Amino acid sequence: MSTVSLPMRLLNAAGRIPVSRQNPRFRLDKDTVIDEARRRAGWSDFGAEWFEEGLDALLHSIAADVDLELLGQIALREAIIDNLTNRLLLAQARAWSPETFQRPLLPPIVVTGLHRSGTTHLHRLLACDRARHAPAYWELVSPMVRPGDPDVRRRRARRSLAWRKRVMPNLDRMHVIGVDDPEECQYLTASSFESVFYWSLAPVTSYLDWYLQHDRRAKYAEWRQWLLVLQRQAGDRPLVLKAPEHLGALEALVEAVPEAHLVQTQRDPVTAFASYLDMTLATQGLSGHVDTSRTRQSSLALFESELRAAAAFRRAHPGRVVDVGYGDLTSDPAGTVSSVYEQLGEPEPADLRAEVQAYAESHPQHQHGEHRYPVDSAEPARHRLDQAAKG
Repeated sequence: MSTVSLPMRLLNAAGRIPVSRQNPRFRLDKDTVIDEARRRAGWSDFGAEWFEEGLDALLHSIAADVDLELLGQIALREAIIDNLTNRLLLAQARAWSPETFQRPLLPPIVVTGLHRSGTTHLHRLLACDRARHAPAYWELVSPMVRPGDPDVRRRRARRSLAWRKRVMPNLDRMHVIGVDDPEECQYLTASSFESVFYWSLAPVTSYLDWYLQHDRRAKYAEWRQWLLVLQRQAGDRPLVLKAPEHLGALEALVEAVPEAHLVQTQRDPVTAFASYLDMTLATQGLSGHVDTSRTRQSSLALFESELRAAAAFRRAHPGRVVDVGYGDLTSDPAGTVSSVYEQLGEPEPADLRAEVQAYAESHPQHQHGEHRYPVDSAEPARHRLDQAAKG
């Protein structure tokens, strides 16, 4: 049975009429999305143009690799325009408020690990520290508001998230998202057009190939700028951040943000891969037809690349990363957070253990239903994943 609602299926059916795709509201080409982003931002200068390589790779991949339904085309178009708009607002802030980017960055805690390895749970437990700020979903999808405009970012985010959950009713079973919940940095890095974010939306295989081979230093230099913006908006509190995609670029991350405290979750890679593949097939399926075998191979290449890069980083920087086991995280959340603070050499707030325990008890695993996925079918990938983990 289709997971897409009847109105959305009717919209997709209308999109099979060729003239529908030429409607300016649906058009997905470089000039159109850039022009629309400039209109929304009220600013035209992107500054450095290095991001265009990723944008070009993405648009080419959408045209070449994805059998788009109209619903998918609209979603991708809006995501691209939103992230171009965010780029323009950041460029405007650099021009109008340069002092923001000259301030010191307080050491952020950065959680990473393989996708589906417990990064979200650990991130939200660490977010219980009220002295730190874990940016919420609404802040990450729209980090800045156009000067002079009313701040309706949270309302817009609530509306878009409600739409997302209507078209994918099982989303919370796989990954719980709330408009005020701490979320991951891929919503920030998406504006660099060097992000796994787009792979989660559609089977853009050639874009993922490009991404895995691409140097990410410019992306993380810009990520630092976003962190300074968020830190200032949070009243100069240190940040708590997370994203699995950081795992494949830790060298670039610490070059740009040497202040970062790195924490990596550890879970059986085959189990993590099975869960990730199941979720990716579901999310990509909203864009149109998905070739399961092709998505599987590309997702495995992503996991291998991340594991190899992380292993190389750890050899070069012994002791730089604090590890958190998935079993420890689920069985003793408060003790795990205390151990993280101890290993980072950071003082643990007196009330944090109680806050973490209360959060864990009010957000039990499988609260919205269990995400079931076929682990046995991923077992043939074990040798490749184990070899990649060795670097």
